[in-house]
Amino acid sequence: MPSRPAWWDAFTAHLGTHRNIFYGADAVAHTARLVIDTSGTDPHGLLAEARRTRPWLSRLLADFFHTHELLDAPTDIQSMRADARRERRIEAVPAPLRPAVRAFAEVLLDRRENAERLGLRPNQPKTTPPGQA
Repeated sequence: MPSRPAWWDAFTAHLGTHRNIFYGADAVAHTARLVIDTSGTDPHGLLAEARRTRPWLSRLLADFFHTHELLDAPTDIQSMRADARRERRIEAVPAPLRPAVRAFAEVLLDRRENAERLGLRPNQPKTTPPGQA
């Protein structure tokens, strides 16, 4: 790597505390290769290139860059995806039952928001991908 990015030490420390050591070592090697290939250390450019060439690495880099405030906070993509999934599921229900299913989904969301607001552990959705809960 021609020049070490200013955020490199923080990145390796982040991987050491947030990931398995072997996964972290692999991520360091791939990130170094990404920096060399792009000839830059800008978080926006690296993240865009990682999304294009190494999708598995893009989530890890985005997590690090957002955690260390090197990028603006993302729009709540997870919530948008959950809303879209919920709407698809409601639309899959027969038309006469949709109002009741929609009302039930709203009650579940309200309970979850109340639990979060009160500092309680809300029920986790069963469809959350591993490592996202």
